[in-house]
Parts: sequence; C-alpha cells; structure tokens
Amino acid sequence: MPIEDSEVAATPPPETNEGGRAKFLNAAARVSAGESVVVIAEKDDGSASQLIELIPEEVALSSRVECASTGRTAVGGVAQDLGIDEFQSGALVLENAQWADPTSLGRLQRLVRDGPRPFLLVVVHRPLSGVDGWWLDQLAGVARRHATLVEITLEADETAVPAGLLDPRAADLIVATRLVTGPISVPIASRFLELSEAEVLEVGEGLVEQGLLGQARGGYLSVPESSNVVAGETRIGYVADRLANAMEEAGGVLAVIGGLRLSAGEPAEAFPLLVEAAKDAERRHATGEAFHLAEAALQAAENIGLTDGEELGDLHLICGRFLRSAGRTEWAAAHLEKATSRLEGLARVEALSFAAAVADDGQHPQEAERIVSIAEWEAIRLGESAKLGSLLAFRARVLNRIGFAKEADAALSKSQAILEETASPSQLFDATVNKAWIHFDRGEASLSEAEFTHLRDQAGPLEGDASVADKEAWRARALFASGHPADALEAIRVAEELAVREEVEAPLFLAQLALTEGNLAFGRYDEALKAAERALDLVERELPAWENMARSHRASAYLRLGRINEAHEEIAAALEVTPPGSNGWRWRIRCQALQMEIATKAGERWPAREAEDLADLMLQSRLYGWAAELLSVIAEHGKRNGVGGTHWSPDGGGESSSSRLSVA
Repeated sequence: MPIEDSEVAATPPPETNEGGRAKFLNAAARVSAGESVVVIAEKDDGSASQLIELIPEEVALSSRVECASTGRTAVGGVAQDLGIDEFQSGALVLENAQWADPTSLGRLQRLVRDGPRPFLLVVVHRPLSGVDGWWLDQLAGVARRHATLVEITLEADETAVPAGLLDPRAADLIVATRLVTGPISVPIASRFLELSEAEVLEVGEGLVEQGLLGQARGGYLSVPESSNVVAGETRIGYVADRLANAMEEAGGVLAVIGGLRLSAGEPAEAFPLLVEAAKDAERRHATGEAFHLAEAALQAAENIGLTDGEELGDLHLICGRFLRSAGRTEWAAAHLEKATSRLEGLARVEALSFAAAVADDGQHPQEAERIVSIAEWEAIRLGESAKLGSLLAFRARVLNRIGFAKEADAALSKSQAILEETASPSQLFDATVNKAWIHFDRGEASLSEAEFTHLRDQAGPLEGDASVADKEAWRARALFASGHPADALEAIRVAEELAVREEVEAPLFLAQLALTEGNLAFGRYDEALKAAERALDLVERELPAWENMARSHRASAYLRLGRINEAHEEIAAALEVTPPGSNGWRWRIRCQALQMEIATKAGERWPAREAEDLADLMLQSRLYGWAAELLSVIAEHGKRNGVGGTHWSPDGGGESSSSRLSVA
C-alpha cells in the first residue's frame, strides 16, 4: 500500500545521512513485514554502500550491480547482470543508475509491477534533471501504483580511498571496469595497461582477493565494493582513452567506443562514432538506445562547437521521434524544430510531418495543419507524390479534429488515390494510422478496430515494439467500444508490457483511458474511476497536454457513481485546461455535453434547445459516437419529464444504456 505523501515527493528535500538512513531502515522493516518497497536514493557518487549494511538478514541481498558510464549502449545489460529473470525474493541494488540502459529500466518497471513479492529494490543515482531524469519519474510512478515508494538523499561517503594510493595499474583496471558494461577481457586489459597477459592476471587476481574487482569467464568486472576508490577526472579520461584505443584495435562496438571517447574528453573523435551508433540503433528499432546515443552525440557536437549540418538534424529527428512516442510533447517539439531548420529535401519533409504530429498530440490541430501545409509544399517541390499522399491523410485527420468533416473526407480520398499508384509500405502505414484515428474520432468503433488490428500486425517490422504498444492501446479502446471486452483486456496487457519495456508512456495513458471507457460501458463504475485516476496520475507527471481528456473521463465516472458535486468540479476543470479557439473545439463540445448532463443531475434546468443544437453540431461534424450519447440523454430526459418538462430530477433513478465512450 502507498506510503504518506511526504515520503513520495518528486524532489525530496536535502537531509542528513541519519535522516536518509532512518527512512531506509523503516523501508527495510516494511519488507520484513511482507511489503514490497522501492527505495530511490540520490547521492553525489551514485553509491549504495551506506545502505547495504542496513539491509536486514531476513531480506537476503539477491544481487548488487553498479552501472558503467557507457551502460546505456548495452541493451538489457543491467537487467542481465541483476539477474531479474531469475529473481525470486530479497533485495536488488542498482548503483549509478543514471547510466542504466532503457531496456533494463523497462524490465525493472515490469518487475515492480508483476514480480514476486515481497522485494526490496534499491536504486541509487547521481543528481539528475530534465530529460535525463524522466526514466526515474517513470519508475517512481510504477512504484507508487504497485509497491511502496521511499525517496531519500544521501551525503557523500567519508571512507573514500584516493586511487593514487593504489598501484597505478590496479587503479587503472578498477576505473576501466566502471567505464563499460560487462567484463574486460585479459587481452583487452593487456593492451590498455601495456602489461603481459600473465601480469594482468596477477594484478586482477590481487584485486579480486581484496574484494575490489569481480571476475567471470570473460574477464574482470566492476564490483560495488570498489566505489570507495575515488579517481580524479584526469585519470578517468586517461583510462577511457587507452581503453577506447584497445577496443578499437580489437574491433569493438561503436557505441561503447564512442562513449569512451566522450568520457576521455575527445568529443571530435566521439561524434562520428556516436552518430553512426545512433542511426544503427534506430534502424534496429532500438528507440531508447538510439535516443540516448543521439543525446550523447549532440553533447559531443556542443563540446566541439558544431551547431549546424544535416547530421545534427538527423540526431534531433531521432530524439524527436522517440520523445513523441514517450509522450514528451514539449521536448519532442523542441528537437523537431531544430531538425527542420537543419535538414533538407525528403528528410526535412519527414521532420515537418513529425513536428505536425507532435502539435496535434499537444491538442494544437490548427498548428499541425499549418506545419503539414509546409510539408506538403516541400513534397510537391521535390516530386515526392507518395509522401504527399501520406501527408494528405494526416491533413484529413487534423481537419476532422477542428470540425471540417467534408474537407477531411476530400483530403482522405485524394490521399488514397495518390497512394494506390505509388507508395512505400511505411507511407501506406502512416496513411492508415490517420484513417484509423478518423474512424475512432467519429465513433466508428468497428471500422477503427479493423484498421488498428491491421496496423498492429504491421507495426513491428516497420517501426518496432513501441509502435506495436501504441496500436494495441488504440485497438483496446476500439474493442471496448465495439463490445469485445475480453479482446480489449488482452490488447491492454500486451500494450502495457511493451510500453514498459520500450520506455514509452503514451500507450500506458491510452491503456488507462481504454479501461475507463470499457468499465463505464459495462457498468463497472468504481473500476472506471480507478482507471481514470491512474490516467490523471500519468498526465500530471508526464503528459500535461492531455489533462482535459483524463478529467472528463473522471467526471464521467463520478457522474455514474452519483457523486454529482465532484463530477461538476471535474468537468469544469477539464474545460478550463482545454485549449481556446479551434484547437480545443472538439474536446470543448464533448465536455459541454457532459456538463449539461451533470448540471441537470444537480437539479438545474435541462437545456433542451442547447442540447439539441450541440447534438446537431456533432452530427454535422460526423462525431457520431458523441452525438449518439447526447441524443440518448436527450431522449431519456424526454421520457422522464414528458415533452413539456423543464427539469431533470437529481434523484431520478436509472442511467442511459449508452456506452458514454470518450474519444481522445
């Protein structure tokens, strides 16, 4: 069960080590009592050494892993070292977690959500901010929902040992093992230490005996016990350079070598390696790794004063794509703006199309329509008719969302005519996505479900598992709306599993919307409220642009539960955060329809003429699902009060049999 709010603040206040230790002892006691606890600690050196000794004997330490500074490039490496797949019970400790790879972080979230209980998960990281820290928000959010979360701040250890007090070769080997994920082989160590292999074995075995290194068949490994050995920046840079040279000679992985070059203070040498590694990761649909590598490459570019060029545009596009899939609209928009200013030709059209999609994600369809117009002009200028076809499908989607249904249908027809002649699988896929969304926005649930099922089957090879998660979440919403709850629940299960693994938030939000809508449709109002609150929790932490959707869902749940005052407050809050003008038109009329129903339940006059006008507007705009719901309410009101009735009794029983589905 969750702990007090004061213990789960997103940014814990500074505290003494004694305060942090006391919180940890309390958390460990909860595990002994049968609870599952996640402890997230901030410490300047990222070490958990102060906490290890406080773990109770009955909570056995299952594994303890320190992340290497280039660990983000090793897909699933941290999870493998932690032994997550074999974990049964006890404590898992992750140190310097800011360097963990996205895949491993996703698997940690899945462990917290679905793993064996009870457990103690200790995650220690160095100070983080902005985009570097959002994975921590994700883990904390999962912990709040599925375990007990404790956040603490620790001061530096007082037992630090300067690396200069050790034998230089021993100190360098310790530093080297911290720089990479996985073991450093004896031949590699021999190269960068300039020792014979026999001498490396002698040094390594001595450090293993002292407890300062671990060993495996593949070589020597970092161990958390060596965290007290403190090396200066100069020594770290020196070792990183020599290790990079040795790995280059041995034909090592570009991503690791690029990371080492950056750690060595050699950004010019790191940049091309990181660029190629980021592009390779994106080709493999390893979107989280691609993003982190692109971020590292951009850091290298900044360090060498590189501010322009298509390579930078490509990196910003990689970042923008991933951040959009993660639901980080503002950060995605910033990257895509930089991408469009640096790219040319078809790459610029691609960046513009993503920028338009991000604008629509943020409930700014007018801005999206403006951006897609620029992209269409560029496509025409380049003679890229197939790309123009997919852009027209996107234009149809945003036109539909600002009330121009006829124009939307015309754009969609033109798009299909172009794409039938010549289009790549990717362009056909993009066009089908927009067609599916139009069906869904209009309440054409069966048509939408058929399209999203088709898209789900294609998404993996074309775009990767993050896209599969997105399509499964949308498919779940359509399945609930078309009366297939069992299939919808299975789609949600798959969407959530993939979203956690791929480190993307948006499908998790869509899954909670689906659960809200499905539970409302089948009369499970308490469960609908819980799902709506989980959706709002995600919005408040991660997805602020979608607050009105989450609040309108919660208002619907309150209404069905008879909690009229809360429903009234919630729908007013939803309207307040809805964008002004045409951007917020679609969600504003949806909220207004709910507001009429709620107000009448509270004893206010039933606005018969206004309700009929609003239903007529919905029908003209082809928002058939919402129009049907409002017409159902109008008809019920007429039954209860007769043709000439002017009030809807707040205590009149019975609810509409319509599904009250809400469309995002």
